Amino acid sequence: MKKITLLAFTLISFFCNAQRKIDSYTMQYFNEKFDIEIGELKKEKFSIYLGLKTETPNRPGSIVLENTKIEEFKNALIQTRDKYTEWIEVAKKNEVKEMNKEMDIKFPTVNIAWLGTKWFISFGQRLKPTFIILDENRYIVSFYNKNYSSSNKYITEGTYWVFSSVDEFNEMINKLDQEKLKKEAEGSQSNKELFK
Repeated sequence: MKKITLLAFTLISFFCNAQRKIDSYTMQYFNEKFDIEIGELKKEKFSIYLGLKTETPNRPGSIVLENTKIEEFKNALIQTRDKYTEWIEVAKKNEVKEMNKEMDIKFPTVNIAWLGTKWFISFGQRLKPTFIILDENRYIVSFYNKNYSSSNKYITEGTYWVFSSVDEFNEMINKLDQEKLKKEAEGSQSNKELFK
């Protein structure tokens, strides 16, 4: 029994140390807060995990973004924000009350992870922003993905990443600061080096 307990504790500790929370953000559309986590720095590489809303209630999900793609991802998010602002003005000027249109903006591929009976990952997903006019002239950009587990094609999960204001875009863009994120990842590494 002691060996099983020790093994379980070791595995939990390893998983908890693999990534750690560094920040959070609020998705106003769902009125929910989501974590931003960072993985350990290994050979100048690390990943960040941006929390997502999943179709299955109370099931955590994340966009897994490699540090080598942060700038490209951030630039695509800036383009999406600018197009969102432009299309809101067009909609108001022309009194457009309904719209559901995909934006032609290319994001780098990411991995999407979600917790089911275990963690599942869908590799090589491309996020596609869709501009939507809701009732009462509310405007959002929704990134919806139907994800298939790379280890079992029969396990799926839908994920949502939704922005409902320029401020929300700006908040996320500011959080994707390459240098600050690298320092966070290095901080994780230096803490481990204390215990040799």
